[in-house]
Amino acid sequence: MFSINIQGLKGFKNTEKATIAIENAGGPVYLVAGTDDQVWPAADFSDAIAARMKKTQYRCEYMREEGAGHLVGLPYLPSAEFASNLVLTSSNNELSSRAMIKAWHSMLKFLQTELEP
Repeated sequence: MFSINIQGLKGFKNTEKATIAIENAGGPVYLVAGTDDQVWPAADFSDAIAARMKKTQYRCEYMREEGAGHLVGLPYLPSAEFASNLVLTSSNNELSSRAMIKAWHSMLKFLQTELEP
């Protein structure tokens, strides 16, 4: 079903129960996901969320980062190289590190756009 590592879902049989009803969020949504997430298929999940958001009146900004890993939301934490032995990285530390910085700036712009009066 998923195109990337599903280690985080091993043994989980009912994904329907775990599905977030994003269409009920009642506001704009910002997503960022790496395609080389070693924890769960975040990009596949985010693809589904973005598609469901198209059916709502709210904006959905989705940053899908090819080759980035699990930790792509906050930059300047311990670098991907430093944390390469943790589950939070991908097979490409440089792509993950660049995605973290890109995602931070993208998220700030999204929040500024959505929160300004």
